[in-house]
Amino acid sequence: MIQGLFLDYVGNDGCRGRLVCEIAQSCWGPHRPLLSTSHAVNDVNPLLDNRMLHFMSVVELSYEEHPREFHAAHILHKPFLREIKGLGCDLILVAKGFRISTNACDPYVLVFGRKYQDVDKAVQLVKEKI
Repeated sequence: MIQGLFLDYVGNDGCRGRLVCEIAQSCWGPHRPLLSTSHAVNDVNPLLDNRMLHFMSVVELSYEEHPREFHAAHILHKPFLREIKGLGCDLILVAKGFRISTNACDPYVLVFGRKYQDVDKAVQLVKEKI
């Protein structure tokens, strides 16, 4: 219920993925596996139209303070994306100038998949790549 109110408030901004993850991570329950190393949560991915449940986790992007530049385009190289898909996962890069843009939060990578263990592995790969 509260999640829906927040999602309505932010509208179509790409911060929706981060918002859902952070709200879900803030409370205990079956949606939040205790053994997940990436703090993955099981919820509907608000950045997709299919309304399916996915395990999701947010990875912060590195940046330089002056000027505030985020480094992320290399995450979208096809060999790396194939490696993520090979784990049964996918990712969405959310940042200004990308397909899904945000003005309401810092850029991030939303990693999602069917099993939290796969998401944990994919998150580790993304962190190593950044």
